[in-house]
Amino acid sequence: MSNPKYSFVLSAYKADFLKEAIKSILSQTYRDFELIIVNDASPYDLYSIVASFRDDRITYYKNKSNEGGKSLVNQWNKCIEYAKGTYTIMASDDDLYDSKFLENVDVLVDKYPHVNVLRGRVVRIDKKKRRDRLGIPFKRMAISRRLLLVLVKRNNRLFS
Repeated sequence: MSNPKYSFVLSAYKADFLKEAIKSILSQTYRDFELIIVNDASPYDLYSIVASFRDDRITYYKNKSNEGGKSLVNQWNKCIEYAKGTYTIMASDDDLYDSKFLENVDVLVDKYPHVNVLRGRVVRIDKKKRRDRLGIPFKRMAISRRLLLVLVKRNNRLFS
């Protein structure tokens, strides 16, 4: 695959919603993207979940130790380093994306080329798959599934 316009980098530790997260990314109507999954030394069998998808856009890496447990910033920066796209979308193992998500993002990227970071609307989903479309602050979302976009232009780091 030549360098895609977008790279989804998915930092994974939990298995609960990983399959749904991957499926929601792969079902995007806009197709010019890669999906990089970084297993953050999870005790769960994430590889089997990832291997169940036969898609050339997926690349899988596994950390030797749990980086996110020490520093989330370092883990995200490590994930971003694998990205080949012009833009990076930071995803998690419990994020879900609408199928037109990337199509809509592409319109915004073209409309606002001077913007370096975008953050998308959050939709909470609990383990019973109930949805809450209210604007809940991100810090309150720790135990819920969420739809979150952080789009970073290539060669930018999340934090230094």
